[in-house]
Amino acid sequence: MSTRTNSSSNTVLIILVLIITFPFWIAFGAAAFGIVAGVLGALIGVFAAIFGVLIGLIVLPFKLIFGWGHHDHDWGFDVWPHAHHHNGFMWVAIIIVIALVLKKKGRI
Repeated sequence: MSTRTNSSSNTVLIILVLIITFPFWIAFGAAAFGIVAGVLGALIGVFAAIFGVLIGLIVLPFKLIFGWGHHDHDWGFDVWPHAHHHNGFMWVAIIIVIALVLKKKGRI
């Protein structure tokens, strides 16, 4: 009496399951994409941090010797409001001048 076969009812059942569960598959795919993108972003961040540390280690001696970098500014009342602080360039220049003066006097 029934004209449907067993395989056609299985096909209809599979189609219904796929239609009903389609939002879950989209959610799982989006979650997997988000996890992969997050892990890749974290790896890029770690490599950028390592690169920044290496550049900081290379620049550190120059900053210590020559005073490069950010300086603290006193915005309050000062006797000489436009006075510049001595940095490494000034100390190197003073040392060179002292060495030249001592060399000229014959002490070196």
